[in-house]
Amino acid sequence: MHTMMRRFNLSSREWSYRKALLFFVGLGSLAVSVFGLVQQALTEPKLQVGETLAPRYAYLVDCGGTYVKVDTNQYQIASHGRIWDGPSTSSIRPDHVERFDGCLFNNAENDAKRGLLYAVVQKHAFYSPQGDNEFWVAALRLSDFALVSKAGPFELFPWLLLDPDTDSLLVWSVDTIDQYGIPDLKKLETRRNPSDNLISDRASFMSDEQILDEDRILDRRGNLKRRVDPQTLLTPAIKATFRQQLALGMGAEQPFAAVHAGSRGERALFLVNPDTRQRPAERSGLLVYDLGGEQTMPPITAPYRAYPTTVHLADNGSLVVIEEYEWRPPEEADQQLGTTSSGYDRFKTGTIAVYDASDGRFLQTIALEPPPGFLARVIGFSPEGTLMLYGSRTHIYIVDLRGHGEPQALPTIEGFFPNQQFPPLAVFFADR
Repeated sequence: MHTMMRRFNLSSREWSYRKALLFFVGLGSLAVSVFGLVQQALTEPKLQVGETLAPRYAYLVDCGGTYVKVDTNQYQIASHGRIWDGPSTSSIRPDHVERFDGCLFNNAENDAKRGLLYAVVQKHAFYSPQGDNEFWVAALRLSDFALVSKAGPFELFPWLLLDPDTDSLLVWSVDTIDQYGIPDLKKLETRRNPSDNLISDRASFMSDEQILDEDRILDRRGNLKRRVDPQTLLTPAIKATFRQQLALGMGAEQPFAAVHAGSRGERALFLVNPDTRQRPAERSGLLVYDLGGEQTMPPITAPYRAYPTTVHLADNGSLVVIEEYEWRPPEEADQQLGTTSSGYDRFKTGTIAVYDASDGRFLQTIALEPPPGFLARVIGFSPEGTLMLYGSRTHIYIVDLRGHGEPQALPTIEGFFPNQQFPPLAVFFADR
């Protein structure tokens, strides 16, 4: 007690001095806090309701050239139509747009820097008995799909790859690789295709100027450098983890089956223990291989059955997404699809599981309402990986993968099917 009394038995001068000192210390802390808040407010983007870090609009184009423009901030379809509607596209407009063989619009590349997309368009809707057709490479402007330039015609279907380092477009065929300047599409160079192989529509350039095409690594001239063999990624430690957590019941010497499930950015995704009707698997294992660092990320074990078409890497390779599904009898699928099938089909429940691709951590589950059902699928991801578009026969779902807000389901327009799987919908993101 005496100690406490001595501690507070201060002269008025001492107490005033101490109060002033505490006041200025507190004022300094407040100033630091206010400065931090101001700095944070200036540096962090101000997000309105529904707004994400992704570009505001997503364009979905089907193989017939019908497009839907989705406003991902306001959760609505901003516009829709056909890319051929404008007067500038008359020279590449197909001779029939209601019925056609193959695809009238395909294999498109998004040039976000210029607000353009480059696509292969098919002039004749029907193949001749000799298989002849006429293909053009068209540069189209977003958001009105006005024709900026074109190259062709090509007798055989060309495959496109945008080369951002040289500001050019590579046009691949079995025999040659042509390089075109952009946006005017003037031919710059023709060279032989050394591998006589075509690239897929998933090919992209990595930061070291090599080309990642599914499990293949090519140089910019088309030479095959190497393949990523998933069996070499299955080290004894990873096998032991999968045997324990997936309850495979395998002997120590029995090999695993790992299959390629997609590549994005500089990473490749592989699925262990794929689920089929002949070999059901209630749990799945996933491996992410980082090609830039040449290392395998920590393995992911998930309490979901999975197939290569139901697991996905976000476009920047940062997230892994798994679609939950159930096997449903064909009569249920026929009732929804209006068709006749001969086996069980995958019914997508609407549960989406999200994992961190770098460390394998489970992040969250997201529920889509109404349940997507049969033949639903992931449509695409925004470039920075924060937004996912999902499609069913009747809805386009906008999903914020950060968990900011509930997913939004937009009824689609008549005759446009967001779940189109082959060929898949072309998806582009833009700010206008």
